[in-house]
Amino acid sequence: IKGNRKNIKKLIVSYRKSIAVSMCLSSDVLSIYYFWKKRKVTFIRGNFFANYRHDYGVLGIPLALLHYQLTRLYDSRFVLNNDEKERMKSLGIHAEIVHNCLDESLFGPIDYNTDQRWDLSFVGNLNTRKRPDLILRSLYEIKLRGIQLKLVIVGDGPLLSHLKTLTKRYELCNQVDFVGHKDFPYSFLSQSRIFVLP
Repeated sequence: IKGNRKNIKKLIVSYRKSIAVSMCLSSDVLSIYYFWKKRKVTFIRGNFFANYRHDYGVLGIPLALLHYQLTRLYDSRFVLNNDEKERMKSLGIHAEIVHNCLDESLFGPIDYNTDQRWDLSFVGNLNTRKRPDLILRSLYEIKLRGIQLKLVIVGDGPLLSHLKTLTKRYELCNQVDFVGHKDFPYSFLSQSRIFVLP
């Protein structure tokens, strides 16, 4: 928050008719605090109750409820699917559905006939909710059947050291590349045959 305060103030001064768009608790709080006079839009990407309960245990339930209530301070709320729209409706909060948040026009055509650098790719936070360890276990089981697949893992998180330990234990070091967090991971996706999300 300290590091972003100066940048946020520049945004407020520079773009008087701007719209603040946020999609997570920290940015939702900051948007309300700094952009309270401006038009604000929030994008809810999943079930807060399930996600926060998973990440924070029982404390996640009131935190999720707080976050849902926080969205009332926004001019517009968008969700991915009808389940989330109905969940918010049961809380007395109106939301609209945006079925696909990925603008595919940003990407050019990909030639899948060319040799790909990796067979599999994973992009995401390395945490227990995303379960990237399942990919490594599957890769190991496939290797026992005589098939060696190459995997690239794009991301960072609390499970990184555990995943590297698993890679060594399963003797997959020659098959798995850890490249860390990338703001634009599309080149890694385009160089792999299959994207895996456990």
